[in-house]
Amino acid sequence: MLDCTSAPKAVFLGFGSATLPGEYIDKRCRAAAEAIDAAGVELIFMPPVSEVKNDAQIEIVMKSLESKDYDCVIACISSWMPRWAMMNMFRRFKSTPILLLGLSGDQTEGYYVSSGAQAVAADLNQVMRDAGFRFLYLAGRRGRKLPTADIYDFCVAAKAVKQLKKTRIGMAGFRDMRLYGRNQTIPVNDKIGVEIEYFDIEDLKKSNRKLAPSEVKKLVEELPRRWHFKNTPCPETLEKVVKTYFAIRNKVEKCGFDGFSFVNNDSIKKHMGYAPAGALTLLHDEKKISTIPENDVLGATTQAMVRLLTGQVGAYFEIYDFLENGIMLAVPDYVPSEVVEGRVTVIDNSVDGVGEGIINVSKVKNGPATLCRLGCCGGELKMHISTGDAERPVRWHEVGWPPPAPQMPSLDFILSENTDEFVQNVAGMHYIIAYGDHRRKIEFLCRLLDIDCS
Repeated sequence: MLDCTSAPKAVFLGFGSATLPGEYIDKRCRAAAEAIDAAGVELIFMPPVSEVKNDAQIEIVMKSLESKDYDCVIACISSWMPRWAMMNMFRRFKSTPILLLGLSGDQTEGYYVSSGAQAVAADLNQVMRDAGFRFLYLAGRRGRKLPTADIYDFCVAAKAVKQLKKTRIGMAGFRDMRLYGRNQTIPVNDKIGVEIEYFDIEDLKKSNRKLAPSEVKKLVEELPRRWHFKNTPCPETLEKVVKTYFAIRNKVEKCGFDGFSFVNNDSIKKHMGYAPAGALTLLHDEKKISTIPENDVLGATTQAMVRLLTGQVGAYFEIYDFLENGIMLAVPDYVPSEVVEGRVTVIDNSVDGVGEGIINVSKVKNGPATLCRLGCCGGELKMHISTGDAERPVRWHEVGWPPPAPQMPSLDFILSENTDEFVQNVAGMHYIIAYGDHRRKIEFLCRLLDIDCS
């Protein structure tokens, strides 16, 4: 399963000129390492390197790291030194994300003393780009503290790169509601490393028939106490919800899925006879997993990225309308309890166990948030990112519902950018939300994966 909680781990490699006192280089490197450690990065500190003239010196460093587990390398340039000396070392980390950190100078007794570190780092920036390294150059600023927030975000992104290669997403069914824009399995696996596994809806139906009646009965009796029902639920409907929940959960746990997607109308609803919204609501109550409908490979992969970067579930929303300054986002079925304001609220839309079933009508949390989604054009992945504020929507309902029509989980997302700009870059109807401003983390991750951002 995805590791969304442990601290990112980084090798700290300090560099400085052999012509300068060793204690000066060591002091500057250790001060930087202490600040980064305090920001939440678990460091493997290596003694500063002044010259790397031969393979023997490199082997000493590499041997000491043989049994170590780490997500990235922080190359801390503390002063001027020959570029080739560092490149000899960097080549051993060609497949590892590298943070090229150039330290600014020091203010002492009325004078600013520059070590020339940025000249080296700036030159390496171009060389490493040409050589195809996966890296980011962060430059210290004169008179400013080390950019530890950006350093931490980069290390989190580097950890996510590693975790994504172990990520498995289950797809119930084989179609994306015939909308064409979601089933992009090959570029996702090739570029990001996420494995997509398809299975037939019949697997869930078979699992349904193997459930212990006592286990189902216990959870059926608990649901009216757990959720707020706006009407009296039909017992047959609750039984279907619980059975479908167990069927999905058992499949997810058996296969070790980190995410799950399904076709709603043309699959679960068609072949099992009712909507899966209640079962998915329950699944989110019980497990930390991301889900999205319509076999949305790109959306599910975006959710995995968001989970690894933020620790949040990465709930999906659909674009329902555009505002002068934003977007009206909603879902026609369910939202995870993590993004619900107050208690999960549902209605039973069935009659004698027949019909849509349980529909989630919860209110959604407000606040600053980030929207993002992967898109694919010509086999190339692209990430669309927007920030803004999630606000309570106007009173509304979707056409086609008999009165009194329910108001679905929804929000007005007030964009920090121009709405027309968002419209021209929109990558699909599903977008993933994370509360807070996470643009930098997402951009760092996409940079390491060689994915363009807009």
